[in-house]
Amino acid sequence: DLFEETPPQETKEETQEEILDTIDLDLKEEEEEIKLDLDIEDVSLPRQEEETIEKIDLELDDALELDINDATQEKSKEQEKISLDLDDTIELDLNDTIQEEPKEQEEISLDLDEEIQIDLEQEEDFFIDKEEMIQKMGIDEATYNELLKEYIADMHKGLEELKQSVIEGDSQNYQQLLLKLKGMSDTMLFESISKDFETLLSGEDIDRMAIIETIYGKVDSINRMV
Repeated sequence: DLFEETPPQETKEETQEEILDTIDLDLKEEEEEIKLDLDIEDVSLPRQEEETIEKIDLELDDALELDINDATQEKSKEQEKISLDLDDTIELDLNDTIQEEPKEQEEISLDLDEEIQIDLEQEEDFFIDKEEMIQKMGIDEATYNELLKEYIADMHKGLEELKQSVIEGDSQNYQQLLLKLKGMSDTMLFESISKDFETLLSGEDIDRMAIIETIYGKVDSINRMV
């Protein structure tokens, strides 16, 4: 019995080898897991980046679209406002024009009325009493009427020449005509006309043409009395 064969026992070296093998397996598994994780991360990272880029692009597109829409709406509002302002301005101008036209017509009418009134007053102010003039001059009515007609004709001609001398600047002829026409008016005792000629002879800074026209009006008044 002492020499019975005993089953072979594992040696210390074999045990160590098994442990090492186990460790190697574990390490390999861990390495594979790590590699898989890295691969997954490598795959997922580009996808995330792409999704992020796509999201940013979408946000930019939305923002641009909103800005364009806002700008378009604001432009439309501005155009509408400008159109309304123009319409209001045109309407106001038309209303002002329509209101101004009657005012202008009224002013023109008033001016004409005033001018007519002034002319009438001037004509009414210049009046001769033929009977009184005949008595003062000591002549009969027929002679007076004859002198009156000659006076009116000579005055019309003389006043035309006087106006022409003013236009041409012929001071010598102007002075001679004034003296002649004033003498005729003095003879007929027309004091108002004589005073007008004195004003023209004074050489003052006056509107000579206006005074000549005034004399014309008075002579025409006399003509209507004949």
